[in-house]
Amino acid sequence: MANKTALGADHPVELLRNVNEVMLDLSRHVTLAYIDAYEAHMGTVAHLQDRWADMLIVDWMAELGHAQARYTRDVARIVASAARDLMR
Repeated sequence: MANKTALGADHPVELLRNVNEVMLDLSRHVTLAYIDAYEAHMGTVAHLQDRWADMLIVDWMAELGHAQARYTRDVARIVASAARDLMR
């Protein structure tokens, strides 16, 4: 007779642990994909801010628009980097 304290691979507890590990791995991949999409989207926003600033006639306003684009890029990079570090 098998020892009831030893859990086999087909034991319900082991099956639940395996399912849990798979779900954690999948959620990690989904989260990293979301972070990549966020960073790409914010890069597009910054690009549009730069294009908008290029169309301005007043120099100080154009520089302000470019500064906003740089700020957007920097914040997106920092947030994405911090989120990736949390996923490790």
